[in-house]
Amino acid sequence: MKQDIVMKFVEAINAQNLPIIIDMMSENFYFIDTYGNKENREQMKIGWQEYFNWFPDYLIEVYD
Repeated sequence: MKQDIVMKFVEAINAQNLPIIIDMMSENFYFIDTYGNKENREQMKIGWQEYFNWFPDYLIEVYD
């Protein structure tokens, strides 16, 4: 179920669980930031950690 996958990803982000986050990203994953910069899965292994360092209290709240 797609909703279960999304919630697992959100839970991994909220727990800052990098191994699960990385594992859930597809091989052709790309993160595109506000400025149009594009980072692939390998680059995001470092990117997620940097993001959590900058925003240690970051979390996603799902209401619906």
